[in-house]
Amino acid sequence: MSIKTKISIERKVEIEKIAKEKGADLLQQKFIEAAMELDASIVEPFIPEDMMLQDFDKYRFLVFLKDMFDSIWHKHPENYRVELANFQCSNCNFKKPLAGFEVFAGEELKAFERFAFYVETDDNGTTKDIYICNYFHRKENEHKVHKDDFMYF
Repeated sequence: MSIKTKISIERKVEIEKIAKEKGADLLQQKFIEAAMELDASIVEPFIPEDMMLQDFDKYRFLVFLKDMFDSIWHKHPENYRVELANFQCSNCNFKKPLAGFEVFAGEELKAFERFAFYVETDDNGTTKDIYICNYFHRKENEHKVHKDDFMYF
């Protein structure tokens, strides 16, 4: 079994640029980096000890992320890449944009998994909470939603 490789300098710069373009605070930036690298430990130092995320304390949230990321990684440990995707919520945060991710793997890097989170912020753009979104679709299909566009967890 392969071991997860550490993020390259070029990839780190690319992720930070994307996060900043989206107006993300430091916690959001590190969360995006963690999701794109399928490595929950990246975001751990940036979550305040008393912060509740998805109704979990910090460490339960990190275990949740680790389990989710590991289950994705174990399907294709040798060759994968995670990219940001334009998804929007189709349910409780209807039509709000999400931090969406698509996982590509295999020799031809075909998409095989998608996941998304809703990042709740205050008026200053500071992260208040992060929730997994279980019912989302591609933003570009906003007017033509097909059942295959929806993702369920």
